[in-house]
Amino acid sequence: MSRKPPAPVNTVIITHHSKVLDRHLGLPLLGLWIGLFALSSVFAALFLAFTLVFNQFQDSFVSAARAQSGVLVAVNGALLLAGGLAVARAIMAHRAARTARTPGYLAVALFALVGFLGARLYGYYQAYQAGLISLIDLDRPFTFGGPSPHDALLFFHFYFAVSALHTLLVLLGGLLLAAILLGSMRRAQPARIDVWLTASGVYAAFLILVWLGSFFAFYLSGRL
Repeated sequence: MSRKPPAPVNTVIITHHSKVLDRHLGLPLLGLWIGLFALSSVFAALFLAFTLVFNQFQDSFVSAARAQSGVLVAVNGALLLAGGLAVARAIMAHRAARTARTPGYLAVALFALVGFLGARLYGYYQAYQAGLISLIDLDRPFTFGGPSPHDALLFFHFYFAVSALHTLLVLLGGLLLAAILLGSMRRAQPARIDVWLTASGVYAAFLILVWLGSFFAFYLSGRL
């Protein structure tokens, strides 16, 4: 007597579909993550080099850090944080189907970034008038009233290298917000706007983190 073949077993394969992963692993967010990783490596190298040099020229670096304007630092930080908060509110409004509020929040964020750029450029103008920028005009030598001016010049080289790169990235962020604002006002596809809003939120968080690193390195180091 032959055996009956076993009954077929139905196998069910369960897959988990994540919209969050799809959003972050697709364009343009994947390219943004790669770019931010490269930029993070550059800023990390600059901050690490600054820390190593700081230990060698601590007195002159502390004196140079105290030359930074506390008012401008506070204004820059407040404007950048306000811009990041406005971007976060725009993302929340868009995902809550309150699309009418999204352009307003984006406009506030864009205005904050423009104010940040204006305050940063004014700080550069003050540094130029004080003789702390010696690369633009060779007829205006570097002048610093603290100890070891040559060592302090190295401090300002680090400061202007980090802040200039950060300022350029803030400018690019403002252009990105302007493009998203224009798209939201033209009633572009909600899914497309959502992806670009997520990208702007990630980018804003990166800008805030870089500013915090600059705050501790180039301002707070002279007060601790």
